[in-house]
Amino acid sequence: MSKSNISKRLTQDEPGNLYAGVDLALEKNVVVVINDQAERVDRFSFSQDRSGYDYFLQRLEGLRQKYRAPEVVVAMEPSNYFWKLLARELEAKKMIYHLVNA
Repeated sequence: MSKSNISKRLTQDEPGNLYAGVDLALEKNVVVVINDQAERVDRFSFSQDRSGYDYFLQRLEGLRQKYRAPEVVVAMEPSNYFWKLLARELEAKKMIYHLVNA
């Protein structure tokens, strides 16, 4: 999918949102964060444990504040049971998340 097509899809949401795509894994999860213009603003990893989830949420909140974004929308593939663990954390913080196909 081209960058312009991604930008068009992103403009359907509230302007200024950030989008975090999470690649879930057994030990290390990888996150890429883009803005509503489909430009990458950050990339980082976090571990699959309590401290990792705390780091993930703090980092997203810091990015939200830095870019003055109304929200950070998280997307992840529903692989194994890992997505349920992260979804529980996101729901506790009342954050929006979407499950996507590979």
